[in-house]
Amino acid sequence: MKKLVIRIIVVILTTVLFALFGLMTVLLIINYGPSDRAHKLFVNSVRETSAIGFLADWFTTPEELERILSENTIEEIDDVTDVSMVVIKGREDEKKPDANVTPAGNTQESSAADPNPAETGTPDNDTPTLEPEASEPGVTEDNLISDKDGIKICKVKGPTYTGRMMIIEDPSRVKVGVCKQFGIRSGRGQQVSQIMEAYNAVAATNAGGFEDDNGRGSGSMPIGYVFSEGQLLYNPKGSGLLIGFDENDILIVGNMTAEQALEKKIRDAITFGPALIVNGVSAQISGVGSGLNPRTAIGQRGDGAVLLLSIDGRQANSLGATYGDMIKIYEEFGAVNAANLDGGSSAIMYYEGEVISNPSNMINNRNMPTAIIVTR
Repeated sequence: MKKLVIRIIVVILTTVLFALFGLMTVLLIINYGPSDRAHKLFVNSVRETSAIGFLADWFTTPEELERILSENTIEEIDDVTDVSMVVIKGREDEKKPDANVTPAGNTQESSAADPNPAETGTPDNDTPTLEPEASEPGVTEDNLISDKDGIKICKVKGPTYTGRMMIIEDPSRVKVGVCKQFGIRSGRGQQVSQIMEAYNAVAATNAGGFEDDNGRGSGSMPIGYVFSEGQLLYNPKGSGLLIGFDENDILIVGNMTAEQALEKKIRDAITFGPALIVNGVSAQISGVGSGLNPRTAIGQRGDGAVLLLSIDGRQANSLGATYGDMIKIYEEFGAVNAANLDGGSSAIMYYEGEVISNPSNMINNRNMPTAIIVTR
């Protein structure tokens, strides 16, 4: 019996040593092999994490690390959301003047010579011709997984990632939920599933950043703005990147002070970043831009539909996405505005009580102060 135990221990230790040797070999090839891009992606990837950022120091000098980080960036967008670029579906009349009134207030008589807009056709053919209905940006028969109750779920896939895009037709359903001990330094955050259940929400993702030194934060203390249900619950010093909705359900993305946010009548918002698209203009990427990591992001189309994105990462079949990948996805889905949320081991997406993403931290879902929730 003693010999059997010893043999088992030897086998386990040997397996662990071989695994460590294999991992170190891979890291050496990535960082000292022929691909400079692979080395830059590795450095940027680990530097974006709170727990293993030190690995970048193992394979670079301080001077090289500074150079890589400075040459591979995403620009900071200075603009703030122009609310006139979003007209929420079903509310078009709220932004349109009376069709029979001119800007000067004069009544505009309809002319019998004018063709009926609904009956346009060629001069030789009076039969009305209808334009085919435009397909929904990014949604295809091949990638659509679910479509019910005003929520579509599509799979997204790229060379280094897989993920899910959730499209919520009514933006008023998208809010920020907070944990029970929110903002209490001695308190503890909650898992996204717990926050979702507390608000009786149908879907949820992780949301803003939080204090997490060396990956050991309790999850109760947010970083940056937190607005929930019209209340400013947490206020950063100075200004910060606000990502959230105003009272008209338009996604606002931009740097501002708390006073400016209150003037815009923000109802639900958090802070993270960077901004990916603002007013239809995508952020410019330098070099690789960022590393490959699990990601969560939020965006909005011109018709008001909200685009929640969750990218799997740190797995054999999905290493993760760069900021450039995220921008490309949001462009394909027709986003007018979009911003990156907290990611890494925090990235997770729920729908109808089930995890529909593949989180890198599946065994121990993290405690957080905030979640993006979708009400029923």
